[in-house]
Amino acid sequence: MRESESEEEVQVDNQVGLEFFGALKDFFDKEPRVLIWLLHTVAGKAEETLETVKGLPNETHKLMGQIRIAQELLWDNDRHDIVLETITGPDTKLGLMRAVALLARVRAMINENDDINDNVYASMLKDRLQDIVNMLYEILKAVMDHAEAKACEDSDP
Repeated sequence: MRESESEEEVQVDNQVGLEFFGALKDFFDKEPRVLIWLLHTVAGKAEETLETVKGLPNETHKLMGQIRIAQELLWDNDRHDIVLETITGPDTKLGLMRAVALLARVRAMINENDDINDNVYASMLKDRLQDIVNMLYEILKAVMDHAEAKACEDSDP
């Protein structure tokens, strides 16, 4: 394949990716529960895949446990308007979408690498999991801040 054909293929892939992302972003505005469901599903699959790997540092499993807890808080409370209002905010929605994408990448990374216990891969995996934990904690903080602001609004005479 010539270089120009390869570049054209990359451009087409990028355009399709942008269209897909834009469509999902708009869809999640109308159906925020689906985004929580997607997070729940992808996190579960990532955790299942991680459990098949022997010899990973305990910290990796602790991070996955933190991800499980954070996503379950959203999953268990997805019927509350305050959660849905918060995750449809532009920054929060993008953070949640990024967390889902990183979880999917983590799962693929584990499946694609036979040397996942190699120090380099294990370190990359830990860093990605830590990024996801940070994103989910920021989202949970945004939900709590929004709930607090709403409570103050409701209590003002």
